[in-house]
Amino acid sequence: MIEVKTKLGKTEVTVSGSMPMLCTDTTQIVRAIYHAIQERDPKAADGYKVAMEQNLCKMAFKGDGETPEIDGIIKALEELLKIIKD
Repeated sequence: MIEVKTKLGKTEVTVSGSMPMLCTDTTQIVRAIYHAIQERDPKAADGYKVAMEQNLCKMAFKGDGETPEIDGIIKALEELLKIIKD
């Protein structure tokens, strides 16, 4: 089980359960966010999906020993923001 509260960049997380269950829950969280965005704005949801497919791991583990391509992540986020604004 994963419980997450986030507000303005501050995040509180509680986890319990097996690794497969935590991975499943993580996937379900991303899917739920995608579907919530899709209900409001299908075009923005498509942008979110692309950003998650291309950059989720790079963004999630930045600073944890990974060396993500920051320019690519920033470009993808800027494109997502443009889609959402349009």
